[in-house]
Amino acid sequence: MKCPWILGAALVALAGCSSNDNTVEPIYEIDEDAAVVVMPVREPGVSNAWDSVDVGHRIAETASTLLANNGEFIVRPYREVIGLSTVEDWTLLKAKDVAALTGADYVVVAELTHWDPQDDKGVGIVQGVARANVRLFKVMETREADDEREAERIRKQNEARRKAGLPELLREEGGRFVAQEEILARYPETYLDQYGESFLDPDEAKNGLTDAVAKKIAQLFYEHEEPFHFLRGE
Repeated sequence: MKCPWILGAALVALAGCSSNDNTVEPIYEIDEDAAVVVMPVREPGVSNAWDSVDVGHRIAETASTLLANNGEFIVRPYREVIGLSTVEDWTLLKAKDVAALTGADYVVVAELTHWDPQDDKGVGIVQGVARANVRLFKVMETREADDEREAERIRKQNEARRKAGLPELLREEGGRFVAQEEILARYPETYLDQYGESFLDPDEAKNGLTDAVAKKIAQLFYEHEEPFHFLRGE
């Protein structure tokens, strides 16, 4: 007869070997009281993110919603970003400008480097595949205007901003990119018994891949569970 403690130890060891922690940590810890905004995602073939026609805006809007629902920080609604189109020369706005105009502390900036909703896997099998470069911009506040020369410089800057239709700044704001990651998204995202689809409706493929990219971008910034898959398309 085996001792109970031996059986118990064996069961614990077996459970430990079979357990699988699929928790994925964010690539950068964003403070709970910080505000985050997502810029339009730059589509392939356009000069800047603001020239994105459809997919880039839909990805950014969906990513904003996912961040708001799952992140432990404040997320500015994407309509505030779209509202910047009323600003003069709005297509020239950079991450620091978007942060200043929306009151955000962080700006998610992404660029699609590959986009193919109908990637041919051979023998009539297709799968949507996309890749994107994602960066996180953090606002850094500089010193207050505490001397006469600096105050005059800020006054002139604010005068120019008023003429351009931009709000005044009480202090000069800059910043830097604090995190970067390459993401790969697929639609269908995972499969246990298939490599792709024998027929993928173009609209379904586009919408599915759009959502898949948005999910991958958003999940970079909050803790989540990554399911284990027996097979992934390459």
